[in-house]
Amino acid sequence: MTWNIARGCSIVSEGCAFCYMMRDSLDGTRYNPTEVTKTKTVFNLPLTIKEPGRRVFTSSLTDFFHEDCDSFRLEAFDIIRRCPHLTFQILTKRPERIIEALGDAMAKADERFAQTRDKNDWGWSTSTTATTGCLSTPKRPVRRGSR
Repeated sequence: MTWNIARGCSIVSEGCAFCYMMRDSLDGTRYNPTEVTKTKTVFNLPLTIKEPGRRVFTSSLTDFFHEDCDSFRLEAFDIIRRCPHLTFQILTKRPERIIEALGDAMAKADERFAQTRDKNDWGWSTSTTATTGCLSTPKRPVRRGSR
């Protein structure tokens, strides 16, 4: 399953040239690919999945660590925390932002732990691998400014 916390991104490297989100949205009929916007109808989607073991490809239409996701990323981390029965796969072109974002999430977890005293409530069990890969289809490259 795919869970999109937002839509839109910005080109950060040559690897973005084959990004299907940019390529398939450049006509502007679905959404503006260069404007990062939090999703409304699917933001809480993982909370509705009850079967264990499902893999959730996270943010195929944006970069989870994009600067414009900062205002709601902690909310997304909270959803991940509340779904320990799911495996979340997060790819990024911004690996340099992972540590800071995880630090913010852990600080929030520590704050909540101090309030609830229930460590298992924030049972972070994670396996992270930073990647600069890009999910892409190498058919038609995206060119800046093309419409």
